Amino acid sequence: MSRKNLSITFLYPSKRVGGAQLLFVRLAIELSKFPDVIVNVVDYKDGFLESSLANYSKINILHYHNGSVVIDEATIVVTPLTNLSDLTHLIKGNFVSIKFLFWAIHSSGINYLMKANFRKFFLNPDNLKSFFKEISDKGNLVYMDEANYLAIKNFNPTCGPPSYMPIPVTHFDVTPSLISNKSDLINLAWLGRISYDKVYSVIKIIDEIRNYKGKYKIVFHIIGNGEKYDILEKHLKNSGISYILVGTLEGSEIYNYIKTHIQIGVAMGTSCLELASFRLPTFLIDYGVSEFPLNIKYNWMFETVNYNLGSHIDSCELRNHNFSEIISQFKSDLSLGDRCYDYVLANHGIDNVALKFKNHLNKIDFISKDQIENIQTLFNPSIFNYFFSKYRKLRGF
Repeated sequence: MSRKNLSITFLYPSKRVGGAQLLFVRLAIELSKFPDVIVNVVDYKDGFLESSLANYSKINILHYHNGSVVIDEATIVVTPLTNLSDLTHLIKGNFVSIKFLFWAIHSSGINYLMKANFRKFFLNPDNLKSFFKEISDKGNLVYMDEANYLAIKNFNPTCGPPSYMPIPVTHFDVTPSLISNKSDLINLAWLGRISYDKVYSVIKIIDEIRNYKGKYKIVFHIIGNGEKYDILEKHLKNSGISYILVGTLEGSEIYNYIKTHIQIGVAMGTSCLELASFRLPTFLIDYGVSEFPLNIKYNWMFETVNYNLGSHIDSCELRNHNFSEIISQFKSDLSLGDRCYDYVLANHGIDNVALKFKNHLNKIDFISKDQIENIQTLFNPSIFNYFFSKYRKLRGF
């Protein structure tokens, strides 16, 4: 592959909106601005990524059809780590000419790889430890933050220092919220999917508001949707708090709503970067798949370390403030929005991340075809592979 023509193929076909999808769209757009980079994006026909990139003629769309995409030219495939187990299902083509960059963008990804899709019944994780060390040490595995690195490090403690590739954001706003901070009413927003690993984060904020004993009235705006929406609605109806179910917003809709209705935000992952990029005071919450402990603490966006944008509630790093302290600081410190904004600009600006990403891709090497095939055999032994192929077809993957 000539350095004069760096070919990058983003592999994450999707029919829905989410943080990972936005990540790949934004990075594809930014990388397409380099004259020596060819950008391909794999997606369903009329999928979210293809629709978002319709006006970008320099980006090639490779259609994902019947559960796979054909890739038969030299390229670097960039895909979430969770796709490692399904490469031979996802890609039909010549693996000899493909380099891979796996991006750990969710710290539960390693657990998903080992247990999801019935693999927990036959997969021996010990057989994969040396492979994970190799791709991590060689740079074929990069991490969006420390939480993702520690998840792999816990899986194999011999892994060397991490290659961090932080999540980028594209827009930065120089104007503050249009809502005054001087009234006794506080408009707090959650931004993000209502998924199995996030619904209890939202429920925790609902409980914090319900138990808040301060002098301010808090209205909770929930921006997002997802498969656990019914659990959220049931909890809200019994909570007694003031709330607004906003639903899913995209693009300028998010900007307009935040600017005209919201004073403070809470989120994790890409969503907290979105909020902070609007100069909104933003604090982080962790994720989990069951009810949170009674007493937990939070960090402001600018207090995070090693790009962390949320950890599992059972293994989160030290946090600094309880909920009442967050509210008090919000009312007394008018610099919080600027400090959150400055942190995001310095660490997650799209131009800096794209250049770092491009330079990293120019340095990575092939994972051998034999290694790929061996790993795929571990994840997909013959009998399982036969039935899993039929299952994927039935589910329309």
